[in-house]
Amino acid sequence: NSSDTRTSTWVPGEDYRNYLSVSEENVFNYASVYYNQRGDVHPPLYYIFLHTICSIFRFGFSKWQGLAINILFMCLTLFVLFRMVSRFLGGESVAFATVLAYGFSCAIMTTTVFLRMYALLTLIVVCCCYVHLELADQEFRLSKSLKRKLIFVVLMGYMTHYYFVLYAIGIALVSCIWMVWKRKWRALAAYLGALVGSALLGIMIWPFSLKHVFSGYRGRESLNALRSDNFYWVKL
Repeated sequence: NSSDTRTSTWVPGEDYRNYLSVSEENVFNYASVYYNQRGDVHPPLYYIFLHTICSIFRFGFSKWQGLAINILFMCLTLFVLFRMVSRFLGGESVAFATVLAYGFSCAIMTTTVFLRMYALLTLIVVCCCYVHLELADQEFRLSKSLKRKLIFVVLMGYMTHYYFVLYAIGIALVSCIWMVWKRKWRALAAYLGALVGSALLGIMIWPFSLKHVFSGYRGRESLNALRSDNFYWVKL
């Protein structure tokens, strides 16, 4: 019995197997994933990946379905991290040392074995950082290719976890201050336009975020934390 489900009758194990695995009639049923996530407090992107691998390997419930995609996400994170450090922060030797340190850290281990969306979120955050470093390296000239990358990575982050928005606001604030300092007014307008466009696109695809953030229990917890007196001192 959980807080929202109480029963006085026996529940057979088959019910739990059905709940945690993809049945034949629901293979690649992404409408079901979209529908189910409306009642949750998280966006659907991670669950789309999970539903896909569970639809391909239909042998009931297994931890390896979740672990497999997490391992893939973290391997991609290491690859992007290597490329980013190698290109912008010190060359291949520094990049190799960075990837080695992170690859054997407690952080990557716990992120990988925790069967939630945080491995995917980590990948998207690193990709977002890479795109912004690339933007700064090009003196904030937002080419069509770079604009597409920016919109895509912000949209994917939004569709993975709402906390990504806080990271996106932080890195956008730094970028905007940098552009103002360098008097890159046209670049600033194009950059803000891309961010607003990705935000509107995200809300069009997933409008339930507004309900989750402002009236869902997790959203209310986060907003209350932001309003607390010592929150920022603790985080700093």
